[in-house]
This record gives sequence, C-alpha cells and structure tokens, in this order.
Amino acid sequence: MISTGLFQLRAIKRREYIDRDIIACIRNDHLQVFTSPVENSCECAVVDIIKGVFSETFLVKCGKWMFQVELPKEKSQELKNLKNRTFYLHFPFDKIILLSKED
Repeated sequence: MISTGLFQLRAIKRREYIDRDIIACIRNDHLQVFTSPVENSCECAVVDIIKGVFSETFLVKCGKWMFQVELPKEKSQELKNLKNRTFYLHFPFDKIILLSKED
C-alpha cells in the first residue's frame, strides 16, 4: 500500500509517528510512505545526530521536508557514516516523525 501527498502528511502529523518498518520518499514535492522497500528511493541528508541510551535520533532533510528518525544503536551505524553527506533513504526505520516543511 502506498500513500502519497498531503493525505499522508496529515496522517503522520496526527499519529506523530508510525510504529513499524517504513520507508519515506519525496517525489514531486510530496511525501510518500511505503511499508516495504521500493526500487526508486530518494535523495536525503542527515543534518544532525542526537545520542540516546538505547537509540539514536537522526535529523534527516529530504528536499523541503525535515524528519526526525529514531533507530536502535545497533542499526544506526550506517546513518552515522552518512552525516553531512547525501544518501538515498531506502532502509526501514523504527520511528519517523515529520518535523516541518519549508514553504
């Protein structure tokens, strides 16, 4: 099931986070959330890392969209290595929180 555009944006804001493996992608200025991997992932960048006891939170910017992504420490090394670099967002997250969209 693929949800796109503003409907999905409202759903994420209302629920605050999606508590399952998801993959987020920006296409044509719309947020898309998938429940399984897709071939065409999207270009994003990690802009900050907040360390926790059992998990680490990554601030991820995809175009005009800003996300806060929480990963357990054992899954976070791949994202840490990509800080301040452009990468393709194509792996599942434990939690994703939409923070903002630039106008």
